[in-house]
Amino acid sequence: MKKPFLSALLLMLCLLPACGRPAVEPAASPAPSPSPTPIHTPMPTPEAAEAPALENAWGSALIINVSEGGLIVLLDDPNGTARMPMPDKIGFASEELGTELLPGMTVELAGSEGGILLTSPAQINPSELMAVSYDGGLISLYREVLCELEGRSPELDEGTGFICIDLHNAANLHFGAGGAITWCAGLWFSRDVLSGTLGWLNDNGYLSGPNLHWEDGVFIELRTEDVTEDSFTLICTKQRSREEKLCLTVKAEKSSGLWTWREA
Repeated sequence: MKKPFLSALLLMLCLLPACGRPAVEPAASPAPSPSPTPIHTPMPTPEAAEAPALENAWGSALIINVSEGGLIVLLDDPNGTARMPMPDKIGFASEELGTELLPGMTVELAGSEGGILLTSPAQINPSELMAVSYDGGLISLYREVLCELEGRSPELDEGTGFICIDLHNAANLHFGAGGAITWCAGLWFSRDVLSGTLGWLNDNGYLSGPNLHWEDGVFIELRTEDVTEDSFTLICTKQRSREEKLCLTVKAEKSSGLWTWREA
């Protein structure tokens, strides 16, 4: 008669150790990355570049502009344009990256002093930076083409104080990079720069008449076609109105890891 009682007691004793410690859950699979939008590609992560992480790194960014005064970067999280002085410590994750910071490099940031100052653009002050990957000169290519287009047909610029740049259909730029490049264009061209489409300009009263004439500004658009991993076409437009415009087609190719372009 005691056997069922002893069997039950033994079973309880066997279960007690497991009840005394938390259950071990299987490792959760990482959530799949969101699919890129049709017109933008996500910023490459430091993990993708197989780079060593900085100690106390708090984020990553894409360099948009380099000058003696510091850097203009596109922060990954939160996504947005920021300016920063040159950090005290600068490193490179591999010899292939060289020893010079370039637009298009993805960098890790560490040692934030003062956090993020929410101005426009934001301001950050990391004490350490490590370059972990490079886009082969894609950001620089967009700058060169913009400068080429801005410098042509100077008669279109006569009497203007504004320039509006539309990079919304530049399909191979990282998400948010179009806005960051547009902000930097104000530095490159020493002009007041807007970001928007031709329709946005018209809806907000900048354009007039059936020819969509802009009295005190010029509109520039760069639009990609036939985008592959190592080539794409840029359809470029600079216009004051529907009748006063310049069109330019650019062919871009990537060879040995570097982007080059030529007028088609």
